[in-house]
Amino acid sequence: MNELNALRKQIEKEYAEKVRLEDAVVEQLRSQLTLDKAAQYTDKLIKQLHIRMREMVCTLLSSL
Repeated sequence: MNELNALRKQIEKEYAEKVRLEDAVVEQLRSQLTLDKAAQYTDKLIKQLHIRMREMVCTLLSSL
């Protein structure tokens, strides 16, 4: 009976560790997705800024 209880406790510990690791993986994936989305948004803003700067330079040069 003691051996059975010891095995049950070991299984419970291993299951808890499995759940903890799965949660850590999900959190890491969520974090990476957030970082990827932020990088894409930043790239989009930079491209828009470059286009706007080019337009302003062209406007400035054409007025000279």
